[in-house]
Amino acid sequence: MALLERVTEGGDYGDVSLMGTDPNDDIGLQIEIPEGETAKFGTVELTNVFVGLVHVSGNLEIDELHIYEFGGDGVNLRTGNVHIKRLIVHDNTPTRPYNEYHQDGLQAYAVDEGGYRPDPNGVIENVVIEYVDIRMVGETCQGIACTEACQYVNWQIGTEHLHIEVDYYYSMIFISLQNSVIGCEGAELNKPIRIQNVKHSAHETQNVYLVGIEPGIHAFDESIVASGAVQHANTLEELESALENDDNLYADEQSVASLPDDEFDVLLFEEQAHIALNS
Repeated sequence: MALLERVTEGGDYGDVSLMGTDPNDDIGLQIEIPEGETAKFGTVELTNVFVGLVHVSGNLEIDELHIYEFGGDGVNLRTGNVHIKRLIVHDNTPTRPYNEYHQDGLQAYAVDEGGYRPDPNGVIENVVIEYVDIRMVGETCQGIACTEACQYVNWQIGTEHLHIEVDYYYSMIFISLQNSVIGCEGAELNKPIRIQNVKHSAHETQNVYLVGIEPGIHAFDESIVASGAVQHANTLEELESALENDDNLYADEQSVASLPDDEFDVLLFEEQAHIALNS
């Protein structure tokens, strides 16, 4: 595949606009920086590529990420520590056979040391995307797909705005999810969310909150339903109140309802205070 631009060290890169020439082959922007360093961007626009953004290593902060006219996936996360204030993924032009490949607005999975094979012992954590607008066409196109057997922890998706339109059965698919919030008041999804063990995974779903998303229409494993590992709230304020009044959960000092824009490493729950709701 042809790579348009690779970032290999931390820094402030401002606005970036890249246009590929082959939506069946090109990768727009790849972030591969040393652990502990941060690459910061203003507005990033990626068009006419196969995969828009690939995040391999280091910390990533983007004010606005726009991906249009892409043939495969919009965003590919192979590590966590990502803060995207606004993610807009529109106008995909799938170029691979539907019966062989899925196309995703955002796909995430941990990889092994070689950087290619999924790592079931890996973790994708600290992913914060406040504003999410994904609109994709195609029979196997999904909005957000986290379906490998790694661990997905501390995700905040669409807590300011959430709109996903896809043709596939589900708007989002997670094999498991822990200590995370999805949605906000007025969230719009044209297909259900699926949280199920679609592949063998050693990780259990715990402490997941869906905000402003209609309950009862989503696909969860029976153990998730029985344990109450996924809860619903109408607004972030309602969620914040529930967390403050629940003796079994410890909310971080930062208010869930007023997460600061400039706070990168936002965790909703302290690591030592995790509680398995199905225990």
